[in-house]
Amino acid sequence: MRGKENLVWRYEEYVMRPARFEDAESYYEQNYRPLDKEIIRMTGSKESYTKEEVVSFFRKAVEDPQYFLFLIIDKDGQIVGESVINELDETLKCANFRIAIFRPEARGKGIGSWAVRVTRDFAFQELKLHRLSLDVYSFNKRAERVYRKAGFQREGILRDAIKNERQYRDVILMAMLEDDWKRKVGKSLKVAVIGHSGCGKSTIAAWIAKKRRLPLLHLDKVHWLPGWIERPKEEEQKIVREFLDSHDSWVIDGNYHSVEYERRMQEADRILFLDFPRLVCLYRAWKRARRYRGKTRSSITEGCTEKLDLEFVFWILYQGRSGKAKMEYQRVMRKYGSKVVRITNQRELDREKRRWIKH
Repeated sequence: MRGKENLVWRYEEYVMRPARFEDAESYYEQNYRPLDKEIIRMTGSKESYTKEEVVSFFRKAVEDPQYFLFLIIDKDGQIVGESVINELDETLKCANFRIAIFRPEARGKGIGSWAVRVTRDFAFQELKLHRLSLDVYSFNKRAERVYRKAGFQREGILRDAIKNERQYRDVILMAMLEDDWKRKVGKSLKVAVIGHSGCGKSTIAAWIAKKRRLPLLHLDKVHWLPGWIERPKEEEQKIVREFLDSHDSWVIDGNYHSVEYERRMQEADRILFLDFPRLVCLYRAWKRARRYRGKTRSSITEGCTEKLDLEFVFWILYQGRSGKAKMEYQRVMRKYGSKVVRITNQRELDREKRRWIKH
């Protein structure tokens, strides 16, 4: 993939990058011995390939300037999937797209949805395509939903074109044009609100969501069950992941670093970092506790009566501002600086709200 060797995209603990010549044997050993049965069913692939077949095809693809093979790699360096642009016609500016997540343990984590969006954007931004097409089997409903969400539209159906479990099934033809992509990317808006407890994250998030008519998710509502009981981490992950997968635009407030945090930061068009002084945060939390005494505010789960105990006071003043927490905020500002807005007082917050009103 000439000129694109240094491309890399990150999603949580996964990366996607162009395939390299030396990846060929690992690609075969990690995914074709044997090939996962679900992959065979969903792609129509044959059940087995020789090492020579796979390695030879892989290396030809890497050297082909009209074939774009991206590998999805986990934190341990294992190749868990691929995303491909092929059949490139430089005259018509069109190409075909396909994707596969080889490993069962890597499915259902939003990796496929992320890779589809990244590859789609690469096709139209970098390759300047006019049209990107794909086909999907009619029984692969999850994949079709992902493609629709990314902006691909149905164009036709090849009736009874394949067999699945001895039954004839359809093949759905889908495509996206350059103008479709521009409308899709241009109209979406994603806002992440992070910062210290007591700064008013949920308040500004709700205000923006109402102003722009955007879907809103308070992470406090996800984290807490009635009676201030913490929800199991797996359930939290599932709720937030499904929210991200099902919305093109959103406003999400809260830190919660173990709950799709990096994905939220990556996908956000704007990150509001509320960095008020600790005593200001404590005063605001005290005012909120007085206002909602004996009640539950709208940004948290019903049954979690408002409270301001010593544990929360200690969190506001010290624990939530630990050296580790500060380093994480600094990391976000360094990595996502162009879209981070740091707000340190009410005057700056009011100024930010005026920007939203104007635009």
